[in-house]
Formats: sequence, structure tokens, C-alpha cells
Amino acid sequence: MSNFIPEDFGIETDYRKFIESGIATENNLRETISELYDVKKEEIVFTTGGSEAIFIAALYFRSFSKRALIPVPEYEPMFRAPFSIGTKTFLVEPDEIGSTFNHETDHVMMSNPNNPTGDGKLSENIKEILETNPEKLFIDEAFKDFLFSKKPYTFQSDNPNLIASTTMTKFYGAGFLRLGWIFADKTIAKRIYELKMLTSGSLPIHSMWIGNQILQHRDLFVKNVKRKIS
Repeated sequence: MSNFIPEDFGIETDYRKFIESGIATENNLRETISELYDVKKEEIVFTTGGSEAIFIAALYFRSFSKRALIPVPEYEPMFRAPFSIGTKTFLVEPDEIGSTFNHETDHVMMSNPNNPTGDGKLSENIKEILETNPEKLFIDEAFKDFLFSKKPYTFQSDNPNLIASTTMTKFYGAGFLRLGWIFADKTIAKRIYELKMLTSGSLPIHSMWIGNQILQHRDLFVKNVKRKIS
């Protein structure tokens, strides 16, 4: 979504008002996301946008998985991230994932809906991995809100060993916040949080304050996006 003007949606951005509010910003945002997505608060790790979430997921897998399989076509950071840290990275046709995947050595990184095609269907090969080895699967869900489900949904809520991520950049058009988050089981989330602290540290709480307001006004954004694409 382009030309995002926060005030048009009742979003307050003034820094003085943020300071005066005196609210526990990160806790409030975590609570909002937890309620929206039906996930536990300890299963949320904030990231500096969606690309960092992909990079941190790649770092996490690097410690115990030798190869990254990327179904193609795919968003460039999805294969650049594992490749940049020395993980053997393979671009694989979707119908070849099943025959290529080795549960002992491999992990799969992908987006759903797919970036760039927009396809929101999971292939049978990915469904099988999701069922048998969800701990070896990362899904970037940055475009899932464009499916216009009644409530936001993450695959991680039904598959706790899966790692998923999203961002406020795509659907909400709030890339200026550099705000994203990862969903993961609390044990995995703890390790991911440790990696996050080694990369870019904590997020600006002013951005989190604005992001929380945006999510609380989600219905307005849904209406706006539907209007723009109709």
C-alpha cells in the first residue's frame, strides 16, 4: 500500500504524545499480536522488518542444518540470506522438493503467499514436510493479509514447530517503521531472540507504539486495501 498517511487512519505519531503516554509499548504490541493471531506472547520475536526475519531464520537453521532448499520462484533475500552465511543453498523446482529434501541435512525456506507469484496454495511436497518435519520449515507470510481472512492467520499457530514471519511493510504500507516479527515455539523463539540481539538489538519503541495502533485499526486498512485493488 503506497502513500500511507498515519493520520488518515487515526494513527498518532507525535513523539511527545508517545512519551506522555507512558505505556509499556513492547508488551502492548505483543498482547495485540497475540490476540490477533491466536498465538502465545512468548512465541513472538520482533525483528527489524521482514528481511531481517529471513536472515535470522537462516542463522538459526545454520547451527544444525547443512543445506537450504528454496522453492522457486522466490523473493531474493530468501536465498541470499542462507547463501551469505555459508549455508549450501539450492534453488529447487516445487515439484522436486519432495525428492530432494533430506530430513537429516536440509531445511526449506519459502514465502506463502509466494513472492512474486502471489500463489497461496501449498504444494503437496511442502504439505508433507509441514506434517512430518515442520521444524525444518520457515515460511515468510508477508503477503498473507492480502488473502483477506476474517482474522490474521499464521501457519505456526497450528504447527508449533514451524517458524513463520511477517512484516508491517507490505499490507499496511508501513515500511518506515522497519517492524516485523517471527512466530516460533517458545524454546525456538528464545534462541531466535538471542540471535536477534546479536544482529541489530532491540527495536525503537516509538515504531512499536505506532505499529500497535496500526494493528488496532486493522479493519480500516483492510477496507482501504480492498478499495485500492478493486
